[in-house]
Amino acid sequence: MRWLLVLVLACGKAADPPKPKVVDARIVDAMAIDAPTIDAPESPWGAPVKDPAAEKLAMEAFASIAGGKAKPELFGDIVIVGPALWKTLAGADKKLAKVGTHSEAVIPGAKLQKLEMRTFIQPKDKQSLLASTAVRGLAQHMMDAGPRPANAAERQLFYALVPFELVGKPVTILEHPDISLIVYAEDGKILWLDASSLYGQ
Repeated sequence: MRWLLVLVLACGKAADPPKPKVVDARIVDAMAIDAPTIDAPESPWGAPVKDPAAEKLAMEAFASIAGGKAKPELFGDIVIVGPALWKTLAGADKKLAKVGTHSEAVIPGAKLQKLEMRTFIQPKDKQSLLASTAVRGLAQHMMDAGPRPANAAERQLFYALVPFELVGKPVTILEHPDISLIVYAEDGKILWLDASSLYGQ
């Protein structure tokens, strides 16, 4: 078992994980999260995939968030903010910390890791995410970022956290000198956001 995704809903019931079809510099703090690792003889996370359309989508999405024009339709049915980014955003915006559904990425290994993240399903929760001062500030900060494909190490990190396969799929990095964001989208909708540079090495 390479991963287990646990979604703890407010009503106490477990939800299915997403299906395969599926800043301000002051908020960029050093994280106390160890980067997940996987024992695998090959590279099941796949080679880097260059996709100009995905890179354009990521940049346009953050531009719309920065400008306060983004709508919940920017996201898929479910959008997840991964552990490192969620810890930073929730710490910077206490109101945002109360929105969405508590989730955990549970990663087995010599050292079992349970990493808190957040799942947003309801349109009102997605709108709260988009309207967050921390998220808007981060988006404004990222206007100086450059998009590129995730490299092998970043894909491996992302693969350890997500409940779907990555081979042949683009994973986009928005790279800024202060922070590198992971933006994963399918069918023109963002499904996952995280910050690869905020994981301990």
